[in-house]
Amino acid sequence: MITAPHRAFVIGSVALAAVLAACPAWADKVVLSAKNGGFDVEGVLKEFDGSTYTLETSGGEMKLAANAYACTGTGCPNQPAAAVKVETPSPAPATAGGRIVVKGSNTIGAELFPSIVRAFASARGTTAEETLGATITEASFAVGKDGAADQITVALARSGSKSGIAALIKSETDLALADRGIHAEEMAQLPVQSGASRVTTNVLGLDGIVVVVGSGVRTKSLTSEQLARVFAGEIKDWSDLGLKPGTINVYAPADGHGTLDLFMRHALTPFKVAMSPTATRRDTNVSLAEAVQRDPNGIGILSMSFAGNLQTLDIVSACGLVSQPSPFALKSEEYALSRRLNIFSRPGSLSPQASALITFALSDRGQKIVASHQFTDQAIISVPFAHEAHRVRMGTPQTKLDAAAKGRLLGDLQDKRRLSVTFRFASGTSVLEARSRQELDRLAQHLRQPEMSGKAVLLAGFSDSLGTPGPNQILSQKRAEQVRASLIGVMGADAKLDLVTARGYGSLAPVACNDSAEGQNVNRRVEVWMQGG
Repeated sequence: MITAPHRAFVIGSVALAAVLAACPAWADKVVLSAKNGGFDVEGVLKEFDGSTYTLETSGGEMKLAANAYACTGTGCPNQPAAAVKVETPSPAPATAGGRIVVKGSNTIGAELFPSIVRAFASARGTTAEETLGATITEASFAVGKDGAADQITVALARSGSKSGIAALIKSETDLALADRGIHAEEMAQLPVQSGASRVTTNVLGLDGIVVVVGSGVRTKSLTSEQLARVFAGEIKDWSDLGLKPGTINVYAPADGHGTLDLFMRHALTPFKVAMSPTATRRDTNVSLAEAVQRDPNGIGILSMSFAGNLQTLDIVSACGLVSQPSPFALKSEEYALSRRLNIFSRPGSLSPQASALITFALSDRGQKIVASHQFTDQAIISVPFAHEAHRVRMGTPQTKLDAAAKGRLLGDLQDKRRLSVTFRFASGTSVLEARSRQELDRLAQHLRQPEMSGKAVLLAGFSDSLGTPGPNQILSQKRAEQVRASLIGVMGADAKLDLVTARGYGSLAPVACNDSAEGQNVNRRVEVWMQGG
């Protein structure tokens, strides 16, 4: 429950001590208060260049415009116009050579990451020569001329997300590629190395796990329960689902693959079932897709980027929401089996060369490569109100307050387009989670485009359905105001305060069922709607 009128990003005393220990003696905690009120950011001031504050917070590094925030605390610069910078050792030039060890996901590592490395080499004015390893899962890329001082070697091992994260825990890799998140039990094995951070997360792109069926299966969707029973082997014939008779042949990835792990956690575990022991396993997306394509009665799961011409199925949830594997549903992370393509590293451990590679991967050029491999990039797209109308209108208001809020919601949204950017929060906190912090910069860049000039932006806050309408509406309003303050801080002088509105709508218009902790967390969000899109 929120009892204070202001939200703040607060670093705990132990975590703050760790940050201060890594900084010069004069570095200190500061509080930046939004000049428009309602938002505080607390952390350690790392840099002030006269126009922008750089803070280390419990949620990671944040950059905030000085003209939008007032600084209080002993660490604030005495002269606002003077440059204040924490002294740290100068890193080696980005052109220096080195070795980057990369381990993890086959989904990311099979073709996408090698393409990123080749394009990275091209951007440096050179090439990447590939050498195959002892097995098909290993490769090495020499970026630059052989023997040159600035040559970079990228050693890639595609052995699955689980092994990549395990290697990161053991400090056996610089970068861990994973098409799933780090589980709590894995996170606990990573030491705290920078403030309160155990791992640095960069989202390379987005993907969905799709359910694909053979040519003999004539249906467009399955309910989430039917899906679980089929893959558990409890439903063995298509006729049990009212379809043409035929033995159901289940295909699934081998153990250790992120695709299997995510599917089991999201699709099977909620129904307390496990993968059928008779399922045919395949080591790669390609081989699994080929197996289903050859089997008219087959059903399997694989990365959306490998689905090709195979028929994919929609998933109907218990509360009636239909999940379709579309680009917008992936970008907004509202498809039931959506996932992130992550690059994990240990805070403060990366060489300049590894940092430069990640920066390139997240750039516009890198994101175009993500899209070229049939994954979903993070470029912002929009859809009209009609695309979202079903969920906005669904459900019957339980109270007069609900009814009034729904009327206001419809009135506010029906002439706007929804952007794919959606802000969510770290579980149990008021801190924006990793990708949402990335999305602030992306949205700010989008709004700076000339064609966006003068268009009104509505930040629509939502809650889960726990509790009562009144407190939920207040909480959703605070979330929307928090994102507004963060966005204005990122945009600085480019922000048009009168064009950015924050409103809360409580638990209306859910994007997931509220019958689980995961669904509730997905529903705690701030959507972005824009006049004219």
